[in-house]
Amino acid sequence: MKKIRYKLYAMKVSQEGLQRAERERFFMVTPTHILIYRRPWRKMPEGVKAVAPDIRLSEKETEWLRECNLSIMRAFAEKHEQTAAAGMESFVDAFERELMAEREKLGAEAPA
Repeated sequence: MKKIRYKLYAMKVSQEGLQRAERERFFMVTPTHILIYRRPWRKMPEGVKAVAPDIRLSEKETEWLRECNLSIMRAFAEKHEQTAAAGMESFVDAFERELMAEREKLGAEAPA
């Protein structure tokens, strides 16, 4: 399964920055900056900087980022729910066949 990566970006508050942010699925506007959480850009837009992993976020920003990740995981789970359910059903069926075969083998080995 392909790993999905998201990255946190920041930019200064401006009209252009607000317009860019509104085109994104996840963004947060603060009085001093705009945060955008998305898949990595192939070419970084002007005025946007990647947030370094060691940067300390505020409690509100951390909670927002947590909610973004929960939303991404929920969407992924919903998208793959049928595949996972079919896989589990297949596993249970195969396991049941193996148990039945083992039971028959043990029954044949039991002393008469």
